[in-house]
Formats: sequence, structure tokens, C-alpha cells
Amino acid sequence: MAKTKIKDIMTKQVVSVSLETPFRQVAFIMAKNRFHGIPVIDDKGILAGIITEIDFFTKDVASIYLPSYSEILEKTKIIRTLSYKQKKDVDKLLRAKAKDIMTGECLSIFPDADIKAGAKIIINKKVFTLPVVDRKNKVVGIVTATDIIAYLYAIVYK
Repeated sequence: MAKTKIKDIMTKQVVSVSLETPFRQVAFIMAKNRFHGIPVIDDKGILAGIITEIDFFTKDVASIYLPSYSEILEKTKIIRTLSYKQKKDVDKLLRAKAKDIMTGECLSIFPDADIKAGAKIIINKKVFTLPVVDRKNKVVGIVTATDIIAYLYAIVYK
């Protein structure tokens, strides 16, 4: 029996964002699609980084890096009651781009890698989303912990 490769279980139609995609649009895409992570690509399709759910909470203005909070501030008059520093933080948040919140040095895997290698990365590095890239670092797919679990489930419960 041939070993199953990442390319056999990866999603080939990858939803990604560009370096210049506004923060709020990234948050909307991730929330709408229930993504745990989304690749950030440059204008040639090369992997530049990844944005995960945790990135919304761990970057520069961590105390307010919540998409729903930014929408509330933008649509209501609450912003008038904020301190000068809070207003600067909100302004910074509303102007943020994908490149400002992404993790640049992200893990990835090749399509011809064995599923076991992908599972090992996901478990040992505690990541949920793993971009799949070709030898030129161009994004060609994405594999998640759920993909690997579904594959293992299919084997066990055939």
C-alpha cells in the first residue's frame, strides 16, 4: 500500500489574503469561513506568513484586537469617550493590514510529504493550519488538523 501524501488530503482551493488586506477584512473572512488560520501571500502567490486566531490577541494592541470590538467602535459614538491613547490604539487597529498582524516565519509543508510528517508538525508545534507550498514557496494548498483527523478516522472506521 502506497503511503498517503499531503497532496491527497489537502484543500487545493486555498482562501488566502494579501499583505495589504485590511485587518477587518481578514477577520471577516476567517469568521465567515470558520478558519483557524489563513495564509498571507505576496503578489506572486508566495507564502509571506500566516494569520491565526491567536494573532488577533497577541499583537501590539492586544487589549483591543477583537474584530467585533473594532466594528462596535466604528459604528457607535463610544469612540468619543476614549482616552487619547485608546483612540490612537483604535486608529492603529482600524488601519492595520494583514502584514501588521501576521506571523511571518510560519511553518509549511510540501505536497509530496507523508501525512505522518504533517501530523507530527501539527502535534509537536501545536498548530492547526499548515500551508502547503511547492519548491518555490508558492501556496498550492492547505492542510489542517481536521483534515488529518478525518483521514485517520476513515482508515480506522472503514
